[in-house]
Amino acid sequence: MELSSRGEVSLQDANSEADQGLPDGVYWDIVEKQLDSSKLVQRIEEAAPDIAELDPLETLLDMVQWTVDQINKLGEQMGELHQKGASGQVRTIRDRYENLAGWARRYFHEFWQLTSFSSHGQNVLRIPEKEEFFDTGKDPRGDIEGAKFDRQKARDHLEGRVFGDRIIERIEISESTTNVVGTDSSVARVSLQNESRLTPETVFELYAGAAALDHDDRRFTDFDFSPANLKEYRQREAFRKGLLLSENALPQLKESQVKKARFAALDLRQYREVMRVVKNDVSWRPHGDVDEQLGDYTGSDLMFMDGRLTPIVHLMSEFHSDDLYGELVRKEMQHFARVAELAREDNWETDTTFAGVVKEPGISWFAPIVFWYLETQHDGDLDQDSDGAIRNVWQPPLSDVVLPHLLFRGLAEANGVPEENESFSTFRVLRRFYDNSIPSRDIPPRGLDDQLIDTESMDGWMSYFERVQERRKSFDRETVDLDTYRKFGFATACANMGSLMCYAGPPNLYTAHQRNPIRLPRLEVLVNPPRDSKEQMREAISAFAHKHYSDDDHSMDGYDRLEEVPVVVPRVIVESDKIAKYARDRISEDVTHDIHETVQDLNSSN
Repeated sequence: MELSSRGEVSLQDANSEADQGLPDGVYWDIVEKQLDSSKLVQRIEEAAPDIAELDPLETLLDMVQWTVDQINKLGEQMGELHQKGASGQVRTIRDRYENLAGWARRYFHEFWQLTSFSSHGQNVLRIPEKEEFFDTGKDPRGDIEGAKFDRQKARDHLEGRVFGDRIIERIEISESTTNVVGTDSSVARVSLQNESRLTPETVFELYAGAAALDHDDRRFTDFDFSPANLKEYRQREAFRKGLLLSENALPQLKESQVKKARFAALDLRQYREVMRVVKNDVSWRPHGDVDEQLGDYTGSDLMFMDGRLTPIVHLMSEFHSDDLYGELVRKEMQHFARVAELAREDNWETDTTFAGVVKEPGISWFAPIVFWYLETQHDGDLDQDSDGAIRNVWQPPLSDVVLPHLLFRGLAEANGVPEENESFSTFRVLRRFYDNSIPSRDIPPRGLDDQLIDTESMDGWMSYFERVQERRKSFDRETVDLDTYRKFGFATACANMGSLMCYAGPPNLYTAHQRNPIRLPRLEVLVNPPRDSKEQMREAISAFAHKHYSDDDHSMDGYDRLEEVPVVVPRVIVESDKIAKYARDRISEDVTHDIHETVQDLNSSN
């Protein structure tokens, strides 16, 4: 069975569904998707040299125009069939329209921030609802407004989001990064049995941060939790600080908040560990047969965080939640904002570059571009209007973490493997913190005067938040004080913070004997202000290229056979993950022992 992180899907060949004469339906969709799956990897690798040379900005703009054209074609077909009363055919075209238009809104409006046409927007990209094409009183080819696209406005916007002259390039990697840190966080679930079988176990979760340091090829580790911490806090304070989630806290949380509270606690502990490393409040323990002395260590050059840089729990609706859960989210955001402040270009506390390693991205921004070109531009004999071609754009057969490696491998076979001081890299993409943190209906954000705000201005964002507060009060909804957005860093993150992203392939993965299937993580760099930073990204890629391991604990089913496909990550990420798991087990044992000992002491004193 062929691999795709979004379902078992394969590329169409030149033959469309209609050419093969397959019926409609789920069963035949699966059959169709399997017909040419054996050619998938070959097609990608053969196209790699052509894809690599594409201008990413122009390619993305061409892709938007193609999407607009396809939406209008499908809409016109719906309108014509509706007028003829062909309801069965209308349903088929309607489903295709909704799939493509729904994806386009998520991809172009929400991810790329190409704002929709509206009374207050910048009128970059209009994607109409399907009902617009059903007006029987209009000629579907004449009077209906349809999808629209302002290429110049889109270019002006994307020039601040898309960086690099080619889709893929070889970059020279640096040798100067000597102190690399990886951070992670973990959760220990503790269950304490009671003497009576009639009473349930006492269950709670403890959270800890961990770090691993590579200093001149010597390794050290740290974790931030001691059972003594628990004796210092009351329940509510321990929860707010992300230390503990207990049965006593659960009744105060909504069902939808419990899982997210765990994510927020993990984020909070990792950000706290990052701050401990920067401020040198850690206790580095030697790992393996190394000298206990750090010698000339003066701080980290680069710090990898396990996972995305921005908080997992990041929505404004969660931030201003007026309850215990909201307190935890605001504490999480406050610590993230402190880390983001350290990333400022003019920050004097540290020169550390902060990078993220995302093993399982929740969004796919790279694959749609590649498959759009492959399906509609590269193969001259392919019908780019076919349902198969359209589907492979909005539902790429391979995910972002699988596709880059295949392209890099194809480039290595066609043009030669990279030199030892080179690495493959995709173009860079900037995403602002507010892109997916404020409601999509508020994009682009407006202030109290109903005018678009300067998104790099704190005053502009405070005006937007004041407008949000007024709106909530009009619906009689509880909310936080306006200054909370500034005090806990949400406004700062919206104005100043961005994540610069790419995919990269270390040179030793593309030698003649290296043919094993692997995944590559999305690399991120924290940028403040939100700009391109090619040198910081080069530093992150260099550290990744020099020392990386296969993380077998985060594998997935392979695409050649039912086997595991590991993800290749920086070595310090594997080590910080191991120390986090060690800390989890150690904490669980120590806390259980301490509690049992305390209970025995109290019982014996009575």
